[in-house]
Amino acid sequence: MQLEAGQVQQLAALIDYQDDHRSDRLERLREAFDRTGIRAEIPEDIDAALWRKFLFVVSVGGVGAVTRAPIGVFREMPETPRLLEGAMQEIFHVARAGRRPLSSHAVEPDSYHQVDPTPYPRGDAR
Repeated sequence: MQLEAGQVQQLAALIDYQDDHRSDRLERLREAFDRTGIRAEIPEDIDAALWRKFLFVVSVGGVGAVTRAPIGVFREMPETPRLLEGAMQEIFHVARAGRRPLSSHAVEPDSYHQVDPTPYPRGDAR
């Protein structure tokens, strides 16, 4: 599906359970998401999953704001891999300082690979 400027495509969802066990109802919800093409995950540790998502979303948003470019444009810029890794490192250190559950592998030297396959219209959307 080709997105136009201003359109959003839902690609993934995190589903949490409140009472520390996976239920059949929760599994049916995950399967319903899967049938619509939305990859759904029921993480063992929702806090860790949310921090991984926060690390990605905030870093990409920050780089997009600084470059004043959408992801399809800034991921082509030679300067942005280091900028993105720096933003991810900053969030990682904030999480660690607050004793949040973020793996030491959350930011790898090739973290840019998370951005590269992200579907987004190529070209300047300004």
